[in-house]
Amino acid sequence: GVSITKDNWSTSIPRTVHQFRSLLLPLFECQNLLEDVLNPNNKMVLAGPDTTVTVVDEEGTVVKVIHVVSDIIPILHGENTQSVVNNLFSLEQGIYLYLSSGAGRGEEIKRVHSFQSAFQLLFNHLRFQMKSTKAVNHGVDRNEWVDHFVSPSLSRLIVVLNLCVYEAIRSGSFPELKVPAQEEAKA
Repeated sequence: GVSITKDNWSTSIPRTVHQFRSLLLPLFECQNLLEDVLNPNNKMVLAGPDTTVTVVDEEGTVVKVIHVVSDIIPILHGENTQSVVNNLFSLEQGIYLYLSSGAGRGEEIKRVHSFQSAFQLLFNHLRFQMKSTKAVNHGVDRNEWVDHFVSPSLSRLIVVLNLCVYEAIRSGSFPELKVPAQEEAKA
């Protein structure tokens, strides 16, 4: 297998976080709540529409509980909003392929289960699975679903993108917008 040295991934993840945040944050007016949700030090329970983030103070006292889907509402109006959503989608796909543990090949991204049905948050890392079709065209299919994990900082961004932005678009409240399909992601 191929391994990526710490020199590469230690700069790739922070740069991707910066790029992702620069696109995502302007879509929200509730910056303080969003920062609390994006902070991996705050406890997140990933439960679809019931996802929560608990903020505690230094003494361990609960300061607030944020209901991610109902409290973090995107503002999805503007002439370049679809372009921003497309760029966020491309970043998300790149994270799954190249910045998760057990990185995959380009075609494997088409075989990722939906966020709503199969993604889990384990020890602050988003877990998902991909499956290769290596050698299938040659009549051999020994491929299994392989677990992949995303760093805590990138995991939080992906959760907000999927639960807040994509779900708002899918709700029909923004008929001019659509959640991109894999074929529309940047190469």
